[in-house]
Amino acid sequence: MRLRIAPFLGSIILIVYFLNATALKNLYSMTNVGYAIMMLTVLFCFTEKFKLLGYLWPLLLAIIVSLTFNSIEPYFRAGQRFISWMILIVLFGPFARNSRLDTIKEKVFILFPKICLLIGVLSFLYWALDLPKLNRGYFAAFMAHPMLLGPIAGFGAAYGFIIMYFKKKKTRGKFIYFLFFGLSFYVMMLTASRAALFSTALAILIFLYSFNKRLLMTILLLSMSFLFISDQSNSDESISQKFVKKFERDSRGDLWLERFEEFKNSPLYGSGFARIDPEVAGKYKKENRWQKSVDRKTGNIEPGSSYLALISMTGLLGIIGFLYLIFALRKTAKVNWHTFDNTKKAIILLYLGFFIFHLIPEGYIFSSGSLLSLVFWNFLGTIAITERT
Repeated sequence: MRLRIAPFLGSIILIVYFLNATALKNLYSMTNVGYAIMMLTVLFCFTEKFKLLGYLWPLLLAIIVSLTFNSIEPYFRAGQRFISWMILIVLFGPFARNSRLDTIKEKVFILFPKICLLIGVLSFLYWALDLPKLNRGYFAAFMAHPMLLGPIAGFGAAYGFIIMYFKKKKTRGKFIYFLFFGLSFYVMMLTASRAALFSTALAILIFLYSFNKRLLMTILLLSMSFLFISDQSNSDESISQKFVKKFERDSRGDLWLERFEEFKNSPLYGSGFARIDPEVAGKYKKENRWQKSVDRKTGNIEPGSSYLALISMTGLLGIIGFLYLIFALRKTAKVNWHTFDNTKKAIILLYLGFFIFHLIPEGYIFSSGSLLSLVFWNFLGTIAITERT
């Protein structure tokens, strides 16, 4: 019975994070609700005997050094952000394991892509019924922002494609997942999210390269045809035109220059965890950017890239710690790869392909309130628990 409680709690936390990514966030933020449930879940999980894992220690040491040797402005609330991030890491990341923690990670690992696919399909219905627009920018359906719906729908589309691939030929299930894949992919395109498009495409391509190389060319041709057909829609602005506009606008370059300058100023241990140097913030700001990389009232930050946030906030020590984490997990996955069935292998490749690219333009790696941050660290945690005990 206890083992059933753990995945239930994991599911509740994931659902709360999803709800906080919808337009409901504009009415009531559920961030504190999520943290409260997570803390209770941590207490529940650690009443059972557990084993600490060694994957994260070098990175954690780098973060602690960064917090200790940098003078971080109070409004960043770096200590509070580190504690909330650690709660997430302890529960979902490659930090510790026991039967309860393991079942939570496995539950979130399997449930996330299913919810993404569901949201993709429901968002298509929202678009087809021409329901009221709740957000600024491109299509977001009932989500808080197009840049949230984009990766969610894209991830769901890639998952639908994978499940469709493994269904037997000429079955109802194969047709249903093909339909769901198409609808979710279309929704992802409606958001005009470049990061979601490339991340989804890379995830599918890595899967096909691993399981069926002959399908690669076919999929590429179908994708081109899909784009052409979508351009014939009656909407005021075609999908390809939306993407052309997005590519013409450099929405990350100024933020990336800031992160490189911060690293240059403090290469060993960075500018500080959850901190952006106020003297650098806005230095390269473009006229078309509606906000700076830091809000000095709330302490909210926009690093513009997870990889560059790691580099600028924790320096060389953080880079070394993160590389150690990745290569150690790679070794674990390689040793145990033969024990996974094809579906699990495919879903691991889905997570891997998606996040490899999506972490480049999106800076949520240390954001404990971010849905994608939770899912990314849970993915790494899931790989860690494949290690035989």
